[in-house]
Amino acid sequence: MRVEKLEGVALSTSPAVLDFLRRTGPIRQRLTYNPFDPSSFRARQRYLQEHYRGDRRALSAALIEYNRHIGAGPEALRNAERLAAPEALAVVTGQQAGVAGGPLFTLYKAITAIQLARQQSEALGVPVIPVFWVAGEDHDFAEIARVEFPGREGPVRLTLGGAPAGRVSVGHLPVGEAVAEFLAALEEALPPTEFRAPLMEALREDAHRAGNLADWFARLMARLFRESGLVLINPMWPGIRRLEAPFFQEVLRRSREVDAALAAGIEAWQAAGYAPTLDYKAGDVNLFHYVDGQRMPLAGDGEAVWVRDHPELRWPLQDRIDLAAAAPEQFSTNVVTRAVAQGWLLPDLALVAGPGEIQYWGQLPEVFRVFGMEPPVIYPRTSATLIEPPIARYMEKLSLSPAEVFQGDLAERRHRLLEEVDTIGLDELFDRFQAEVEERHRRLLETIQHLDPDLVQVGQENRRQILRQIQILREKAWQAHRQRHQVMIRQLDRTAQCLLPGGELQERVHTVIYYLAKYGPDLPERLVRALPLPAEAGATSHLLVYLG
Repeated sequence: MRVEKLEGVALSTSPAVLDFLRRTGPIRQRLTYNPFDPSSFRARQRYLQEHYRGDRRALSAALIEYNRHIGAGPEALRNAERLAAPEALAVVTGQQAGVAGGPLFTLYKAITAIQLARQQSEALGVPVIPVFWVAGEDHDFAEIARVEFPGREGPVRLTLGGAPAGRVSVGHLPVGEAVAEFLAALEEALPPTEFRAPLMEALREDAHRAGNLADWFARLMARLFRESGLVLINPMWPGIRRLEAPFFQEVLRRSREVDAALAAGIEAWQAAGYAPTLDYKAGDVNLFHYVDGQRMPLAGDGEAVWVRDHPELRWPLQDRIDLAAAAPEQFSTNVVTRAVAQGWLLPDLALVAGPGEIQYWGQLPEVFRVFGMEPPVIYPRTSATLIEPPIARYMEKLSLSPAEVFQGDLAERRHRLLEEVDTIGLDELFDRFQAEVEERHRRLLETIQHLDPDLVQVGQENRRQILRQIQILREKAWQAHRQRHQVMIRQLDRTAQCLLPGGELQERVHTVIYYLAKYGPDLPERLVRALPLPAEAGATSHLLVYLG
């Protein structure tokens, strides 16, 4: 495995994210900790020593219980136990519970968290634990149900069936027949390698043992990072929900303050010149309430709360505050309060974030202050592309540099390659021929037009038809030329499909499971050892990982 750095491949085109990575612009006043300055982590450590009020023993016990439940290894259980220590800290990341592991960037988030936790544990001299937040509360089934990876004849796209009606949390969806059908289709589509059968066996075993789709995802993550001690947290786990109960009560009590703080944060974000990415609706409580299994957003006025889209479902505020204490499983955070809940539960030294998260955390400092808290160090996740050996050979054969792939125009490169092997000079040949025909046609028309003025119009139409036929012949000639060099074109198209699927970075599109099937289940651990942290590679670097 060989790793190269490539500058100029943007993790995001958002001005806010680019400012954050370059440490320029007004985002520095919004997210004050500099993730590339070691003193930021020492400052955050001091802050947590003074301000973190979480119940460490209860948190540790709940995490041990959950990680044992999902089959985590001994190192993860030891790490969960270490969080009970008064000096222990956490590097947190997370993602939706994507089917078959989700897109590759999910892997890179976990890898970055593991590496940063190790670095800061050594630097600060205290246990720093990597924690992955499994977003099992999310109800966007379509977002977690799709997988895509390269196939011989083009992209392979599979979708898990069994989409629920309405807003059902993934953590409430049982692993049923649709998963068995999906796994059968996945096995058929994956390349036949030595790793495919044991990988599919593991996926089926995890599906059989998992109570829901979120736990199925968590089991795979626990498998992949067994040696690295990644601790997984699912906020829907009863022990975690009990710890969240006081937080839910506080959000309900202070919902008007949270609403005003969020509005102020978004306004400040806009004043800084950045486009808001949070969906603000005045009067939101910024909590969901489970009603008949549906995850419904709450609104309120300080005296009562109701389901935003169904105001007939209304309760006195104190009634829901009492319910949050007695049955916290009936509530769930939204994108705003989830960020704060993380710091309420965990001694969060840092958050490993993707570009979308960097933007919405930049809008939340005012909300944190409502609860007497501050956001942690926001640290960008690693951004990488995996280059398989055949693709590396194609790039060498086609004299295609990484910069041309990621920063150039592959369609233009395709045209240039065809021109380079065009020994006839097709365009020049047809351009010259067309010019000669047009000149002869012009002279002919000048000679005969005195016979009848109407011949001018007839001649012009005749010229258009001749030029059209020449263009058809030109296209046919180029088609024949492409056919003669179709192997080269297929290699270029395959390179584009594998490295920039649909024009997007590979990490946003391709599923983890394809690379595990081809390069083995230890691939994530090898990447942990091989990849540099963003601060070491350069904040704006994109990593090219040549697989062997």
